Amino acid sequence: LDRRVGLGVRWGQYLDGGELRLKGHTGHITAIAQCEGRVCSGSWDGSIQVRNMTVTGKATQIPELRLVPDGCSETVLSLAVLDERLISGHYGGKLRVWNMVTGACDTLFKSGKGNFLSLAVCGSRLVSGSYEGHVEVWAMSAAAPWTCERTRTLLGHTDYVLSLEGWMDKVLSGSKDKTIRVWDMEMGEHIATLVGHDGSVYALAVHGNRLFSSSHDSTIRMWALGTWAVLRTVACRQEQYPRCLAVSGSQLISGSYTVRNIRDLADAGAQGELQVWDLQSLDLQHTLPQPAGTDVFALLAVERGVWAGVGSDVVIWRREPEA
Repeated sequence: LDRRVGLGVRWGQYLDGGELRLKGHTGHITAIAQCEGRVCSGSWDGSIQVRNMTVTGKATQIPELRLVPDGCSETVLSLAVLDERLISGHYGGKLRVWNMVTGACDTLFKSGKGNFLSLAVCGSRLVSGSYEGHVEVWAMSAAAPWTCERTRTLLGHTDYVLSLEGWMDKVLSGSKDKTIRVWDMEMGEHIATLVGHDGSVYALAVHGNRLFSSSHDSTIRMWALGTWAVLRTVACRQEQYPRCLAVSGSQLISGSYTVRNIRDLADAGAQGELQVWDLQSLDLQHTLPQPAGTDVFALLAVERGVWAGVGSDVVIWRREPEA
């Protein structure tokens, strides 16, 4: 599965700024997803903001839609898109399916097995990860009214499941227990456990025959899909913890935060970074420090650039910078 998106951003043009920063959220952005030509950002403030991908500097503060659950502001932990439906996972063990025309929540599911920390789509199935270390496989109906049925629970992780990625008929899960597990989604079988990281596995990305993982041990690893051999390990700058990954053109993009306690993000000394790596060699090409007091928790590569959640701002690096 080739997840390369677009021709890549000319990052050298952004070393002195020039990116587009969109305000609107009042809490840190935790997830970003693309749905029907629009970009959706979920936040600790409990909202999902929807913007057209052609947004320009003239409309920086005005999202096209603002999705908020009725009567509550439950933290958005994860986002996924299945059959052009936006699906959000929330603190409190709730999963929501959104109507992208009206902004209404069409369906609400409640899980008895903890919060939806991570979401991924694998074929026609939705996969979720929880605080309890469970990886759950869900079958969703193909038309409204949406129904959702848990078909499998994959057990083996001993701590939070923080990241998920689909590959062929398999799902890969990264955990706070420092491991990556490989599962046959249809059979529910555990295939392999990848060890080597010395911290929580925050993010996974698949490109071609390679798997990339990032961890609280401040490293990014490249693995061979299928044989699961480690091909290369690179270190981020000291006390930079790579929280998210995206593949754009011929480059791997990582976003990081600096504080050891992830809940202490108000620390004015914190300064997350965006780093750009060569996709084949993992040689570091560019480092773009972000404003003090911010972190980079979410990344999305699209045809015309890269979107990120930097603190409570949505930040866009276009393939061609604004004039």
